[in-house]
Amino acid sequence: PPEKVDAALANYFRGETLTALRELALLWVADQVDAALATYRADKKITATWEARERVVVAVTGGPESETLVRRASRIASKSSAELLALHVLRGDGRSPLPDARIGKIRELAASLGVSLHVVVGDDVPTALLDFARDVNATQLVIGTSRRSRWARLLDEGIGATVVRLSGKIDVHIVTHEESGQGFRGGALSARQRRVLPWLAAVLVPSLVCWITTAWLDPVLRLGGESALFFVGVLVVALLGGVAPAMLSAVVSGLLLNYFLIDPRHSFTIAETDSAITEIVLLLV
Repeated sequence: PPEKVDAALANYFRGETLTALRELALLWVADQVDAALATYRADKKITATWEARERVVVAVTGGPESETLVRRASRIASKSSAELLALHVLRGDGRSPLPDARIGKIRELAASLGVSLHVVVGDDVPTALLDFARDVNATQLVIGTSRRSRWARLLDEGIGATVVRLSGKIDVHIVTHEESGQGFRGGALSARQRRVLPWLAAVLVPSLVCWITTAWLDPVLRLGGESALFFVGVLVVALLGGVAPAMLSAVVSGLLLNYFLIDPRHSFTIAETDSAITEIVLLLV
């Protein structure tokens, strides 16, 4: 009505109000287009990622590192004005309730940052993470570095490496945190103990192998089998401490093998060429 035009121009149709309305309109249109895109992808059974809009998924476990991951993912998302979703993979059949103490802090943090928290069930964590990311058409996935020890990673490449290998078009960010690698190498051992342990192992492991071999295995093994056991010991030391302790372990292994197991025994004399070659190869390897 004409009598309300002046009041509307003075109180409502101001620059800052129109800017806010424009932002709301753009968000609404983006949501409508995004919903239409999701419906189309579902109807056509399209699982590949369409990079129509930046969307970031951060995987949280509820552990101490989760806060670091969510905050880092929030910074990544804010730089590209992307939507951020937090995901927790619940192992098992999903019928057991979520541990409140473990996930409560993450709910509070997600709420404070405006992040929606989603929970999916799956025994295969990498597959569950990537399936969810593809379902929501995510373009980026944020995960933490492994908390497992080096020994555990020897047997299984881990969630991070598997996710990177299977991610396809989804960019994967692996974020470091204070809990990474807190296994055998870093858990209850001090920095000094971690430095000393490989050098102790360089002497103790060959000694243990020699004792076991001379006490029980010498009657049934020949020189090739006995030297192979010392090879394994050197490799164990190398995994613990690297090349330098492994070199010491190889020298100690060669001396023990020569003195206790190579004829003539209890002497550092090597009578046969094959035995000498075995010693040299042990040191080189």
